[in-house]
Amino acid sequence: MCYINSKTNPLLLIERNYSNHPDRPMVGKKSVALEIIKNIDHEERKRQNLSVYDVVNKESDKIIDNFSDEEKRQLAIIKLEHDMLLSQGQQALSETEIQSYQWLDLLQLRGPKMRSNYHRHIFLKQHKRNSAREKKIAKRIEFEERIAKSGGEKPQSSFKAHPHGRFFLRIFKGTRLTEQNHRVASSLMYGRPLVFDFDYVQHMRPQDVANTGRQMKQVVAINRELLEPFHLYFVNCPEDNEIYMSMKYQHSDLDTLNTAESFVTVTDKSYADLFPKRDLVYLTPQGETTLKGYNRSDIFIIGGFNDKANPKPISFARAKEENIRTARLPLDGFVGHREMTLDCMMKVMGTFEETRQWRQALEHIPLKKTVARKERTSYEPKIFGRNEITSFHPKRYDSSESSSFQERMNELNEREKRENSLKDHFKNFT
Repeated sequence: MCYINSKTNPLLLIERNYSNHPDRPMVGKKSVALEIIKNIDHEERKRQNLSVYDVVNKESDKIIDNFSDEEKRQLAIIKLEHDMLLSQGQQALSETEIQSYQWLDLLQLRGPKMRSNYHRHIFLKQHKRNSAREKKIAKRIEFEERIAKSGGEKPQSSFKAHPHGRFFLRIFKGTRLTEQNHRVASSLMYGRPLVFDFDYVQHMRPQDVANTGRQMKQVVAINRELLEPFHLYFVNCPEDNEIYMSMKYQHSDLDTLNTAESFVTVTDKSYADLFPKRDLVYLTPQGETTLKGYNRSDIFIIGGFNDKANPKPISFARAKEENIRTARLPLDGFVGHREMTLDCMMKVMGTFEETRQWRQALEHIPLKKTVARKERTSYEPKIFGRNEITSFHPKRYDSSESSSFQERMNELNEREKRENSLKDHFKNFT
């Protein structure tokens, strides 16, 4: 069944794709915004000085105006349901704040619970935007008040305040970006390949696709910060891939993601067509072997998949079907859940590539996922500091760990004393 009038634009048909079980959430639904973005003429958009967001709202209004009587009735029911949520005091935007494409997304959701969760999702997103906007305005007002108190003179920057130079050399942002571009460009020729599989759109909800797009943007940024960047491959990623389109929609600076300037190889080919199958290793939480170390010839594959709505081991099943080796990180006994976000996975792999130490690499895992460890093998890390203190919880405290905890606290106190003595020592030179 189609909720979009085919007379508007045949390319903008949004079909409902139900899951097999009625109680399971829908996966593989089409996001209206992404479907509209696929058909945008960006040259005409830039000529009219319109943003992608403006074009999406404009096209969504046209689709709603051409609704049939049945579709208008369904939209009216959803609006009445929204009014009921507001009357109950639940988290939801007002009717004037909800955009046209968001009403179209609500039409695709089958149950009241799913629509209630969607209302809460867009409410929290808008609240976050408003908070950031208010902080920016308050900061601007504070800056103007400080200028008024100083007699209308703007405060000099720290660089201009020292005309004869400084003790430390200042590194400008352009210099840092040039150095990063040089490292990432070198990785295209000499870097270690790291493959991200984008062929998971059919297993995700629209909000999961958008979340995956944000995480993949962070993956590209994290790779630029590494001393030895990876050569990133986005495989099974045609031009109309929804994760790829989500990256473009959320970040307009990625319009040239598939060009040489982005330093990322984007292709619609499979990893089996690009690399020898004997060198491929699929990283999955259900991997058969634990990744203690690896050969230089191993090429790792990470699934671009957000499994909040579909926790099945899809990546593991795909690797077994294609007869590819599987592996998992040494997380047994260290974290409660083995699933990690793509940006966290990128930090772990990048740190281990540079240091070859799992102890340092696994420090990037959020504290909320770590658990107290009683038995550790030789290769599994024992992380001190924040993770050790976090494991000291009254409900799960073990007296056998009191000695290690006390030793750590003594070490922290001694370090603080040394730092204070160094500060007192350098005060004599100022």
